[in-house]
Parts: sequence; C-alpha cells; structure tokens
Amino acid sequence: GSPPRGAMEIVAEIDPVDLKPGANYLRQKGHGLIVHVSEDRKTIQACLNRCPHQGGLFAQSDDIEDAGTCVAKCRRHGWKLDLATMQFVVPSDLGPAQQLHVHLGGSGLIELQREPKDTPWNPLPRQQELQPGELTVTYLSHACVEIKAGGVSLITDPWLLGPAFLQGWWLQHKPPADVWERLSRADAVWLSHSHPDHENYHTLKVLAEQRPSIPIYVGDLPIPVIRPEVAALGFSDVRVVPIGEWVRLGGVSFMVLSDECLPAIDTWMLLEYKGHCIANFVDCSAPSGFEVPDSQVDLVLSDFASGSSAYPSMYGDVLGDRVGDMVKSKRRTFVNKTVEMVRKTGARAFVPIAGYFVEAYPGDAVVRSVNVKNTPGEVASAVSSRVGAATWVPYPGGSFDVGLLRGEDAAEGATYDEDSWDFERYIGPIKEASQFGPLQAQEGLQSYFRWAGFEGYDMVLWLTECSDDFSETVRDFWVDFANGARVVVGERVPEGRRYFRMRVRSTSFRYVLLHGASWDDLIIGFQAHCSEHPPNTYYREFLYHFQHGLPRSAPDFAP
Repeated sequence: GSPPRGAMEIVAEIDPVDLKPGANYLRQKGHGLIVHVSEDRKTIQACLNRCPHQGGLFAQSDDIEDAGTCVAKCRRHGWKLDLATMQFVVPSDLGPAQQLHVHLGGSGLIELQREPKDTPWNPLPRQQELQPGELTVTYLSHACVEIKAGGVSLITDPWLLGPAFLQGWWLQHKPPADVWERLSRADAVWLSHSHPDHENYHTLKVLAEQRPSIPIYVGDLPIPVIRPEVAALGFSDVRVVPIGEWVRLGGVSFMVLSDECLPAIDTWMLLEYKGHCIANFVDCSAPSGFEVPDSQVDLVLSDFASGSSAYPSMYGDVLGDRVGDMVKSKRRTFVNKTVEMVRKTGARAFVPIAGYFVEAYPGDAVVRSVNVKNTPGEVASAVSSRVGAATWVPYPGGSFDVGLLRGEDAAEGATYDEDSWDFERYIGPIKEASQFGPLQAQEGLQSYFRWAGFEGYDMVLWLTECSDDFSETVRDFWVDFANGARVVVGERVPEGRRYFRMRVRSTSFRYVLLHGASWDDLIIGFQAHCSEHPPNTYYREFLYHFQHGLPRSAPDFAP
C-alpha cells in the first residue's frame, strides 16, 4: 500500500494512456523520469532518471548484449540499470535503484511519489539590503576563495603552492602577492574534502607554522576529512561540524552538506548573510542529490573544467581512438550539469572555481594534450545565455561583489598564469621512494596488500611498473584478490580471469605504497594508464577501497 498522501511529495502525474509497455523516458516538473510498464500493463515501476554515480542521464543501452532488453545505460560512465527488475547490472554489486512510489490518484492519473526532500536550510531569514563591498568573494587559486561578509573572513580549500596528487596537478595561476597574509589573518578556513587540491599538505604545512590555532571547519563524515599527515601538522582548533546544521561565525551562518555520489567523502557549503546565500558546490558530483535551495541564492560557485579524473583520458589502452570524442562528450555533459545547477537554485550569479590546474610536469605532455578541459569563459557564457545569470571569470586577487552582482575587471595586459613550478623540490622525495628496500621485493609487496585489507573479490589487479615516460617496464606483477590478495611476480595473468590493469609510474606507485596513501594520487593524478577486462567492467568495490577505504595508519614493512 501507499504511504499517507500527506506525507509524500508528488513528483509527477501521468495519464496511463501516455505510457507504453517497456521503458518510458519522461520529463515533468523539472524531473527526468523512467517509468517501466510490464507487457501485460499490470506492473508499473518508476525511478528518477539520474545515475547515483555522478548524476548522468540514462538512455536505452545500445550495447549489443543488451539488444531486446530494457537495460538503460548512463551516458556518462556506462552504469547500467535493468528496468524490468530495477536492479543495477553494472556495477553488479550495487543493488536496486531507489524507486518512486506509484499511486493511482482520484483523477485517474498515475502519481509518482517520494518522501519529501530534506531542506535543512529552511526557513531562511528575510533578505536585507547589502551595501557595496559588504559581501564579496575574492578568488585566490583553484578552489580557494576568500568570502568576506560584514567583516568576517572565511577562506575555502587553500591550495597555494606545490602540486596535488603527487606530480599530476600543478597550479594554473600565481596566487596574489598578499595571499599568505590573507590566510593567516582569516577568521576561519573550511575544507570541503580530503583531496589534495583542496586539503593541500604543502599549503597547510606553511599555515601550521604561521598560525596553528586558526579555526578549521570540516564536515562530520564517515571517512574523516583531515588526512593523517595533515593531522600531524599540529592544528589545534579543528572543528568537525554536523552535516545539515547551521554554524555561526560572527554575523555569518554556514551549513556543510554532503555529496550524494560520495556521501562519506565530499561536501559543499551554503553560506548565508542577511538572507543572501552563496552556494559553493566546489566539485561535488551530486550535491545533496541535486536537492538544493531554490530561492535566495545570490551566487553559485562551482567547478567547470571537467578533466579532473582518469576517465577517459588515462584509458587509452582500452578506449583507443574513442578517447577524444569521449573527452568532448564529458565536457558537454559538465557544462549542462553546471547550467542545470544554476537553474535549480535560481541563482542570480555564477562564478567558476575549482578547475584551475594544469598537468605541467614535463613528462605529462601527452596527458595534457589529451585531457582537454572546458575554459571558465565557455561555461560562464553557457550559464549566461541559457539561464540569464550574471557571470564573472575570476583572476587572482579579483573580487566579486554579491550585492552589486559584479566582478572587478582585470588590469589590461595583466598575466596571472604560473610559469615556474619548482618540480625537483617536490618530485625528489617521490623518486627517492623507489629505492625503499622492502618494496623492491615480492615480500614487501605482499606485506602492503595484506595491510590494505582487501580480498574475497573476484578480480586480479595487474600492475606494470613503468619508467617515468611509460616507455620501459620496471616490474610486472599481479595480485589475486579472490585468493587472499596473493602477489605473483613474473608470471602471466591466468586465462579467463577478470582483471584491472594499471601501467603506473614506478616512482609514484612505490611512494603511495610506502606512505599508505590513497590511490587517488595515482588515478586522479594521471600516474597510471588503466584498462579493464572484460571491457566496460567497473570494479567499484576495488576502486572505492583503494581510493577511500585504506587503513589510516601507515603500513609496517618490518620483517
């Protein structure tokens, strides 16, 4: 039976005559919908047309093995949903989709219902007039901005020097000359998540030396935002705040909310001042499941670039010539998502952040040429033309006035791009790790994978350690997770086994193993060329564990 109607939100109302047996892809009341009708028309199942991975849209799968079925395939990363059973088939271990309640209304229309969405930000205070300069956002670098509201200064995600993801990402812009003064005198810092382009060790090390008592706010997530090496820097005032509750900072209120795609890992922020709101989505894939404020949002801050993951740029070994077209498609999807988020919030303005990085390391010229990104101007133009919001493309030290809905113009002829990254200072320690004795032996590798704690999974990890330019093989081995994570060196992967292959920079790989670091450094950091067998297999549990689920204590390689 259906829950009491008063407790439910009606997502859509559909005339039964408009539904055909099989899959029906619809859009109503701003929602993409999938409605599956059985051949005898006695059973109707429905869900939102939104992939739980990164919010992509499903369409009928065109894969040959799905011909004649009702399997839907996500246009972004190929996840598949069997609409007849409402079970995911890729990844096969994901389980059922979240269905909508199907109810026959008194008018004869089919009502699709769901639990009312959670809106912890409501009610918002009535908006008051802002004076010029009273609420501003100053761009510093990448995802790092200074939000000033009535004398309160809050700085987000400081990455101001050095690389992120080992040697994979480098700052595109030179931060403004006064950036360290701004950071050390700020009232607080907010870290959205633990990725090193947001929680940057090199930057935070300097900040800890300058002002270890600065308040640092993070969301209370199942996987702690503060990484162990950052915790060891000695910050004395880290404030872990509940998800979805207002936090008061002087005359400002802000709320940390989670990402539906990675709820244990990633967050976004809603900041309110005098009833005016800034939604800083940073680089969340599905902020609050796309259930976001739809009024009183003056400004959206969001990523724009695409190109911040290994797929498809580092999957050329399996995708071949399709990589270029897939990069273009992903960029278009990213633009559409950004436009939709601005539209959903009803925001009056949009500023692109969290995409100002470059694969600057000389050995990454090929990656840089393949991993083409959206420019901030392209995305700002799309938002302006399709939504009508004001836009501003930021530059280091430039400010956007929320009250005036206007950003400062850059000085004529000024250049802000970084052109010197001091590679050896940061890459030297990575190269040194390759000389660590235990990791040169099979026993050391076995010790690591035993520490990692991942087994009982029908997959072989095939690792080929390569030279810096990937032209030479340093070592080839595989790990059998179906048999106690057994490490085998110098033998071929057995015929018929499912595997995930990584051709990885040996220096980077051994650094990650030595320090027990997240494999995000290898995968997001463009340190590995990846492929899978069978093709189009997504080894979700393996990737999630090595990217997010490793023990927080470093591995012990003592005999």
